[in-house]
Amino acid sequence: MNQPLAHSAEKPGEERKRGLRRALFVALILSLVLPGIVAGFVLIYVNLQRTLESDTLVRAEKIADLLQAGMTMPLWEMAPETGRPLITAIAADPSVALIKVRDVDQGVLLEYARQSPNQSAPIVATRTISRNGEKLGQVVIHYSTSAAIDEAWRASMRLLTIVALQLLVSFLLIGAWLSRRVLTPLETLRLSADRIAEGDLYSAVPALRSDEFGQLSARLDAMRDSLAQSVARLEERVEERTFALRAVNTRLQATLDDLQRMQGLLVQAEKLASLGSLVAGVAHELNTPIGTGVTVVSTISEKCVELRRLIDQGIRRSQLDAMIDDIETASTLAQKNLQRAARLIHDFKQVAVDQSSEARYNFSLADNLHQVVVSLGYKLKKAQCEVDIQCDPKLSIYSFPGSFTQIYSNLILNSIHHGFDGWDRPRKITIQVAQQGDELVIDYSDNGRGIPPEILPRIFDPFVTSKRGQGGSGLGTHIIYNLVVQLLRGRIHCASEPGQGAQFHIRLPIQQN
Repeated sequence: MNQPLAHSAEKPGEERKRGLRRALFVALILSLVLPGIVAGFVLIYVNLQRTLESDTLVRAEKIADLLQAGMTMPLWEMAPETGRPLITAIAADPSVALIKVRDVDQGVLLEYARQSPNQSAPIVATRTISRNGEKLGQVVIHYSTSAAIDEAWRASMRLLTIVALQLLVSFLLIGAWLSRRVLTPLETLRLSADRIAEGDLYSAVPALRSDEFGQLSARLDAMRDSLAQSVARLEERVEERTFALRAVNTRLQATLDDLQRMQGLLVQAEKLASLGSLVAGVAHELNTPIGTGVTVVSTISEKCVELRRLIDQGIRRSQLDAMIDDIETASTLAQKNLQRAARLIHDFKQVAVDQSSEARYNFSLADNLHQVVVSLGYKLKKAQCEVDIQCDPKLSIYSFPGSFTQIYSNLILNSIHHGFDGWDRPRKITIQVAQQGDELVIDYSDNGRGIPPEILPRIFDPFVTSKRGQGGSGLGTHIIYNLVVQLLRGRIHCASEPGQGAQFHIRLPIQQN
């Protein structure tokens, strides 16, 4: 049978408990151990200094005095060798490292140097030897401090051990007292607080002794009782508010559904309005070639009647040639105008079909853009606006041509209605379409009045327009944004400066058929 895996993570309460114990441990160390250590080192230092400055120095001075007294007669009698036994006796002290007896000219009369002197710095004691006011010589002694330091160190270690044991006992006693008087009550309060935090507001907090912890437990229990009452009242209010919110949400959802339907209708109306603009432009463009064609056909009809009359009367060869030339010229003119009208109808038909269709197929980007510009030719001429198209004729993609048509139409109409309205400078629209890697990049710009700074951050939001109350719906750029982002899975960015025109940068992923 599978055994459950042990959970390695500690509970928050245990972590807090251990954290408090660590804090108390650190506090004890800082309050007892560290001062004890510092005091121990101070004691060691003071003991060493006392040993060096008092005991060792006094001993060295005494030996120097002894040599001074003992070498006076040998030097007075000019028999320094008689003082060597004294030097030998003093050299029996292992701390004596060097003894020198000099005459008045600093010449060495007697000398003793220990073969293995201690490396510690010795105490140097010097005495002048004289008698009856006459200077006889000098005695110098080097007294080692090693032995004294060793003895002082051993004494200091004994003292430090006693202090450490005392600190350890104090540490254990204080720790046990703190555990009983502080940690245990805190643990009881912690467990009660955890139960309250977990939502148990009906288990009473245990009563503690009559001190600060007892007061804290009583206040914690009072808080628990108050919280329980507050939670009960809050639950009642929440239930009431929940019922009211359900009713409000129902009404809001109905309102939202109505708004979404209205927005859909407005978007469709905006698309139809754009298509209507195309219809009006194409109709105006068709007036010229069709009118010319009608006029030419009427002329041809008249020439035919005249030709029939002349044939009946007997026509000459020159008259026949002239009549045929006129008919051919008129026929050629009528053909060109009818072909132009046919191209306009074809382009408009393609644009209209693309705008109303959601079909995907391979299409030429240059042809798609040209058809839109031709369909909007009347509005562009009326606005006296030049359109510069920069697109490779061979560039084609597999996508939704109707979406591209809608994007171009809305951008151009937006420039005409907003960017060039009341603009007395040359008007130009530049459209650059190119492929960059796996993306199609469309850069659209005009040199009009630009987008107001207060509108620019919300340019793609629905119902945002600078012509509120003047026929603007504020859905044109919103439709562009939805087509680019939602349908074509691309990105669009708008930049504009007042008086510097507007720029739209569009990036679309290219999908292969």
